[in-house]
Amino acid sequence: PLRTLENRPTNLPTQPTPLLGRERELEAIGGLLGREATRLVTLTGPGGIGKTRLALQAAAEALDEFPGGVFFVALAATSDPGLVVSTVAQTLGIREGAGHTIDQVLKDHLLDKRLLLLLDNFEQVVEAAPDVSRLLAACPEVKVLVTSREPLHLPGEQEYPVRPLSVPDQRSLQRPDPRLLSQYEAVALFLQRAQAVRPGFQISNDSAPAVAEICIRLDGLPLAIELAAARVKLLSPQAILARLDQRLKLLTGRARGVPARQQTLRSAIDWSYVLLEEPERRLFARLAVFVGGCTLEAAEAVCSDAELDVDVLDTMASLVDKSLVRQEESGAGEPRFLMLETIREYALERLEADPNARGVRGRQGEYFARLAERAKEGLWRGSSQQAWLERLEDEHANLRAALAWLLEQQQTEKALQLVSGVWMFWLIRGYLREGQRWSEEVLARADRSPSVLRADVMAVLGEFYRFQGDFERSTRVKEEALSVFRRTDQRFTAATLHDLGEIAQAQGQYERALKLHEESLALRRQLGDKGGIAHALSGLADLGIRTGDLPHATALYEEVLKTAREVQDTSFAAFTLVNLAHIARLEANEARTVSLLRQGLSLASGQGETYILVEYLEEVAAVALGRDQAVLAAARLFGASQAIRETSGLAPSFPDDHERNLAQARRQLGEDFAAAWSEGRTMTLEEAVAHALEIVTDNF
Repeated sequence: PLRTLENRPTNLPTQPTPLLGRERELEAIGGLLGREATRLVTLTGPGGIGKTRLALQAAAEALDEFPGGVFFVALAATSDPGLVVSTVAQTLGIREGAGHTIDQVLKDHLLDKRLLLLLDNFEQVVEAAPDVSRLLAACPEVKVLVTSREPLHLPGEQEYPVRPLSVPDQRSLQRPDPRLLSQYEAVALFLQRAQAVRPGFQISNDSAPAVAEICIRLDGLPLAIELAAARVKLLSPQAILARLDQRLKLLTGRARGVPARQQTLRSAIDWSYVLLEEPERRLFARLAVFVGGCTLEAAEAVCSDAELDVDVLDTMASLVDKSLVRQEESGAGEPRFLMLETIREYALERLEADPNARGVRGRQGEYFARLAERAKEGLWRGSSQQAWLERLEDEHANLRAALAWLLEQQQTEKALQLVSGVWMFWLIRGYLREGQRWSEEVLARADRSPSVLRADVMAVLGEFYRFQGDFERSTRVKEEALSVFRRTDQRFTAATLHDLGEIAQAQGQYERALKLHEESLALRRQLGDKGGIAHALSGLADLGIRTGDLPHATALYEEVLKTAREVQDTSFAAFTLVNLAHIARLEANEARTVSLLRQGLSLASGQGETYILVEYLEEVAAVALGRDQAVLAAARLFGASQAIRETSGLAPSFPDDHERNLAQARRQLGEDFAAAWSEGRTMTLEEAVAHALEIVTDNF
């Protein structure tokens, strides 16, 4: 029934609770509706994202703009597209007249009215889109706001994808502050709904990490968060979090007056699933095998077989249209297709019911083993290294899933290939403990015959031990790998000799280190390996630093830097510059130190290479100790680098020098050190690098 609200005819239902957040969305939708040329705005998104609630609020705020009224047309109970026009007419109180169709009567009624229609849940009657188009053409003052899980694909339609609520970032899980968490929309909604069932509920220091992680793992999906918060009546946030692996069973509600599809998360997704064609259902289920999304190339390789003979691109586009899959640009700059985790869990259930599920998982393992093989060469080429680092970061969760599957199926040869292909990514990006764990597990399950591939992964494991400062275990596995390489592969032999030289000099065994480095250099010269020669020279330069021959070390590193620039190896150039800065600092040449740090930081900051950047943070901190105005900043950088080392497992390259600098910072700052150190520990790597750049730019 129609009623008047502030002198405007409307039937908008009164909302029992205020809309939390969404200020930017409301402003954007209001702006679209306010444009004279925009006649049709469609809010799209998956079930439970809050399209209806957002649309109702936007419609209520637009009342003054529509003298003819704002009207809500509920289509959830309408499954026949032919009934949409009559449902709109019934909502407006219009009856069919003698000799006139209801379609014509509706158009006549709306002909001169400036009016807004809110058509809710249009996805199940999307075939009625032409009726909407004809209505807009006949009634020039009418505008339509639609909620749907897919766009109408009409001329002039303005689609507005509704995003999840904002959630805390992963960093907040380490030390979440209950006072700051409520600034995130998802947390504010959780708190509001929890207090509705348990009035005294507050987020405490103990429950804050659980509340933050619940919101993150539920993707900021309003329906899921409301259902989870309702469980606070019986369970603590920590207990809710522990049960989230079974979220589709956990997240149910009993609210009266709420449509059945919104009383459980499963029902909300069911609502979308039943509207799919059979090929769409099959692809939807198979896409669940990917963790963290996939590229189109991966989807075509893994999901296609004789049983699913469809165009993956077209079917994927349809799933994106229907809001079951999201398309985003990846870090590598190519389209990536993702599911919200709540939707993926539902799709996984469908996948397990698919008799071809085993084949899908097998193709996933094979695809990522092949990808790792391609990455292996690219990670060692300076010109392509950054692109491969970004791609492997995007695929990290899929690489883990593929490794787990290959090991479960005892396909250890492919698992060895995968580890051999991506170990450099794990090292550069600071995933040392993870790389160590996978390497140990794969080697434990692999055939113990002395193959080159097995020896390669042993040498890889030795690198993870070395960069964590575990020199004894590193030496042991690398010497075993070297015994195989000496009989089979000169390049691997030279590389392993270099690594053993680095380990020996870190332990103070300088004569042994010199012999190993010289043998490595001779082999690389024999092979004509320009990049390898530069790496061998860097080992000798590092030995020069440790033995106090700084001029010789500088000369060698200058030669290495020239080669790194010639072959466009940005990573190696950044690594060399930080070592040259370290030498300049030891020589008390502040101007040269700062100049090298500026060059190197500018080069390294875009690479995301944790093991190099943490060295830069500490070099900047060390040189900043010489400037009174920068000592607090130095302490922050020491705190940031320590937090990164704890997370990644990286050990300092020059531990004695590091400890001396840290002790000096404590002496200079006294009681102020702890606060600055703690502040630094909360920084992300990106924030710490930006802080370091600011120090060497503003203080010298």
